[in-house]
Amino acid sequence: MPTVILSFDDTVKNQYQFAAPLLRRFGFHASFFISFFYPEWMALHASTLMTRGELTELDAQGFDIGNHTHTHIDVRAADRETLEAQVSAIEQFLAGSHIRPPVSFAYPGGHYSDPAADLLRRRGYRCARGIGLRAFDPACDDWFNIPAFAIMAAHPERFELALQALGEETAVALCYHGIPDTVHPQCSVSPNTFTGQMEELRRRQCRVISFRDYCEQYPEIKGNL
Repeated sequence: MPTVILSFDDTVKNQYQFAAPLLRRFGFHASFFISFFYPEWMALHASTLMTRGELTELDAQGFDIGNHTHTHIDVRAADRETLEAQVSAIEQFLAGSHIRPPVSFAYPGGHYSDPAADLLRRRGYRCARGIGLRAFDPACDDWFNIPAFAIMAAHPERFELALQALGEETAVALCYHGIPDTVHPQCSVSPNTFTGQMEELRRRQCRVISFRDYCEQYPEIKGNL
């Protein structure tokens, strides 16, 4: 059965309002990578983000809540102290919300860095998601740079490329943002398109899971490949 690791970035409210109910109906799991951006941005767009209560409800429903840094920084440009603070802030938010500690991380913008990966390993994370138009091989690829297909209206071919990459021994990771994304329209996917794509995954009998689910399949893997 082909494996799809489904994920959503940036805490967009319609992920809770639209995507999550559809996923529950299909019996799919997913990871939601949360970030809260800068205070100036929040002052303008706070109403577009999930609330603490909504995130707590997603966790209670069995969805996975992951770390995407506190203010969506480019980890390549951050020093160790900044990285620690950014990752720790999300961990503290989740702990204060009685949400399970995160086991997975998504690099903002998909930008990997060795120092960030090393920090995540030290803090006990199991994996981290980057970007890349290929499947992930758990036997030989880096668990702290898992490639993902970023699905968005600007690149409609990517979902088809992801389907072509499906295999029995590998996993295909998909990354979505808003359904739709009114703040970052370049990342948007319409509700009709998203529904059709999830229906296609179900038609192909894909196992659609979260990063937490996927890591639990490989308890012997510590991410340091």
